[in-house]
Amino acid sequence: MDPPSRALDGGQRNADTPPPERAAVPHQLSGDLPLGLRTHLLVGPSGMSARPLGDALGVRTADMDSFYFGNFLFLPRAPRAEDLPAWLEQWRTAFADAPGVEKVVLQWESGFEDSGIGNALADAARRRGLEPDIDVVLRLEQAAPREPRTPMRARFVESEADWATALEVATEPTDSASRRTFHAWRRREHRRLVEAGHGLWWIAEAEADGRPVSSAGIFWNDSGTLARFQSVDTRFDARGQGFATGLLSAMLVDIQRRLPRLETCVIVATLESQAERIYRSLGFEALDRLESLWGDRHAAAGEASSAG
Repeated sequence: MDPPSRALDGGQRNADTPPPERAAVPHQLSGDLPLGLRTHLLVGPSGMSARPLGDALGVRTADMDSFYFGNFLFLPRAPRAEDLPAWLEQWRTAFADAPGVEKVVLQWESGFEDSGIGNALADAARRRGLEPDIDVVLRLEQAAPREPRTPMRARFVESEADWATALEVATEPTDSASRRTFHAWRRREHRRLVEAGHGLWWIAEAEADGRPVSSAGIFWNDSGTLARFQSVDTRFDARGQGFATGLLSAMLVDIQRRLPRLETCVIVATLESQAERIYRSLGFEALDRLESLWGDRHAAAGEASSAG
């Protein structure tokens, strides 16, 4: 998903040349990454790349500096409070040539029962103006599709008008112009993956009046063994009626038929959110925590109280 803390304000593309269709990940890393990060790169924008930086991995989206969770340092483990300055210095070095990246993001992934943000780390982060962000990586164990509470139809997005509708579903009335620009860019990147044969985008329409109410994407690797749901959205005035549950149920039935070699299906949600509860009800179980510390760029330079 791209929850509000991730799909950040800002967003003019920095280059007009179309980059590769998939995020560029060094071959020797692709099979060794934890599942949340691996699938994040799988569905990443075409300008995203990853490179080893010592024990860490630098992830960069060169054509969208304002995609905060597209420009981050992925750590091998949860940092100790006393190591935070060193990791921030490594972030500063990694992004020294990217002055347009305004947010520091440190991220790591660990087992679901292992929370890496303890009191000492939280206090150290707070002193530098960094906020915690905790997602849960869920893996499909036994699919349990459900009938929607409110009658609806689910179908593929195919036409130009369909893509415009999917973007409309994801847009809040209060979204700023820059946020709307970001959403439009992100959906164009999703469309690029779909048109390259790497996934499908779906839309749900209320049966009563044909109104579009929910949308989501699903993408898979070249061998069809790994898939991830992405950007599950429901219109602001259609929430709480079971449309997302119905849409995901239809998508689950389809993907299991479409990809006979599918071994692992992933979805990511904000920890303890309504979305997590919906996904669990459909047969997903928590596997990992995907934890981050993020804040303004000056956090890499020193204490927040002395940064300005």
